Amino acid sequence: MPKTQAQQLTVELDSDTWRVIGIGVQKAGEVYVHLASTTRSNTQKNGEIPVQVACFIDATLLKPVGDVIEMITHKTPRGKTLTGVVAFWLTEDAAKEIDPYAFRKTHDDRMGWFIRDQHLHKLDRIAFIPNKREI
Repeated sequence: MPKTQAQQLTVELDSDTWRVIGIGVQKAGEVYVHLASTTRSNTQKNGEIPVQVACFIDATLLKPVGDVIEMITHKTPRGKTLTGVVAFWLTEDAAKEIDPYAFRKTHDDRMGWFIRDQHLHKLDRIAFIPNKREI
């Protein structure tokens, strides 16, 4: 399956826009992230390298780029097929608030939270998904 634009995360921090390179441990509403600046860089022998930082930030600052979310299916061990999305930008608490039965799922080599399709209407108010959503 092709990668979607919603898999890219950005953060507005210190009047700069940062691209999320990695997400680490989550605790008390904060998440540890590795960020690369989209506007500032350092010149090195091999070219321009973005300024990078690793820090804890408020988990609600994470937001997806783009307005396409790919619907996928998941087959349960009992053979039932679930339809939904994998939200890479959500914390566990936010995912469980949207869908009480949300679970960790790997999609396109990235770990996220599987949100079942009957709960997608809750994403706009909790997960900072753009209003124009093509599903």
